[in-house]
Amino acid sequence: MRLSRGPVTATVPLTTVVSNPKENIYLRPNDVLTLVRDPQTFIAVGALGNSTELPFQADGITLAQALAKARGLSDFAADPAGTFIFRFEPASVVRRLSPSSRLLGTPLVPVVYRIDMRDPNSLFVSQAFRMRNRDLIYVSNAPFTEVQKVLTAFSGVTGPVSSAALAYSYAK
Repeated sequence: MRLSRGPVTATVPLTTVVSNPKENIYLRPNDVLTLVRDPQTFIAVGALGNSTELPFQADGITLAQALAKARGLSDFAADPAGTFIFRFEPASVVRRLSPSSRLLGTPLVPVVYRIDMRDPNSLFVSQAFRMRNRDLIYVSNAPFTEVQKVLTAFSGVTGPVSSAALAYSYAK
């Protein structure tokens, strides 16, 4: 919901107005109230069951729920230690995390959070870590995955050769 009162405009999710009585204010003459559809989404890419942009409700979603929505980490391709969340944080947040950051000259600072999903504590963190609109989750490939791709490509080349050699040996 967007309320314009004179020169001031404020936007608040409808769920916040409904659940928090302090946000449910009286309208005054000349106020303009606009209901805005603003779908919340996150992007999931990498070694996941599904790489796509996924919607979530305005009242939020946790990292654990977001990963489940993306059909989880791929059993054979994902590196559980390589789960990353990319987002823009307000400079005030970054200042608390890294006071000497060179990026503090802008109002929003790009931040990458890394979570090691092999650590049981990270599973608890993922249940509390709130996703935000336009966050990006990236899960890196397991180290052996690239080797497996090369071996698969190599077997695609050697397979016909070995089949031809086998056929030739039977023909003798």
